[in-house]
Amino acid sequence: MGAADWRPAFDLAFLAAENSLRSLLEEALQRPHLIEGNALVDSAAYRARITIVLGLGALFEVLSQLRGDRSPFSEAFKKFVDHHARELHLWGEAAIPYFINLAFYFERTGRPLDGEALLTAIVRDLARCNKPHDRHTQVKALADPYIQCEEALARSLGVKVDPPWERSDYDGQAYCLRALVLLLARRLRRQTLARLWSDISRTNFVEMYPSPPWGMLLWKFPRGTLRVSVPKQPQSWAELLDMARLVGTDEIPTRLRDQPGFLLSMLSVYPQRLRADTLKLADDRI
Repeated sequence: MGAADWRPAFDLAFLAAENSLRSLLEEALQRPHLIEGNALVDSAAYRARITIVLGLGALFEVLSQLRGDRSPFSEAFKKFVDHHARELHLWGEAAIPYFINLAFYFERTGRPLDGEALLTAIVRDLARCNKPHDRHTQVKALADPYIQCEEALARSLGVKVDPPWERSDYDGQAYCLRALVLLLARRLRRQTLARLWSDISRTNFVEMYPSPPWGMLLWKFPRGTLRVSVPKQPQSWAELLDMARLVGTDEIPTRLRDQPGFLLSMLSVYPQRLRADTLKLADDRI
């Protein structure tokens, strides 16, 4: 199938998605608050909602810059970010793409230190939460990226309690950690990673590679390889830097490699496709 067969439908669908994103951002910036219903009840979901709105708003701003357009919301969104940035909430690995969107936004608007600080905080919290814990600890591992916001919040609040034989154990593993570590390495954050490495090295890197590669376009695909790697302890900085810079992108479908804006958008709704290769491609092209 050539581009002439699929590109018109793709462009139309992506335009519709961007228009919806524009409407969401316009509404959020005009509202006096983002509370829904009873404020006491909504408090459990409020910070997650803020995180999603900030992440999607940052995505819209980045997409506008990639096209060379000036966003009509630039100044208002900057104020919105500054007002709400302290309310971000990492409820699970499915939240990480929103943080990455915001970090990219910071970097593209002249605030690279804010972007790197945000990335550092994600790596720190993910490694500390998902390293193996004693069974008596109060720390809960962050749910994997297949667990969406509503379910993750319900579990953390005790609203939903799975029977013991169905409970998932996320201790000792993380799907997004390798991608984030290599992202920081490409930003030459050697001392930052050295400080966090004790926790990082106790957490297995897990990434899912559907086979054939086009399977990553589906939410779930029945065939593929779950690749698990163990961080080295100690880890050579030169080796880590080479690894970060040499991540290949051959296992990403060609049509995604040619559409970095769409790839970044896709990761926001398909967080399980956030891997070292997809994040490097987005980072290089954005």
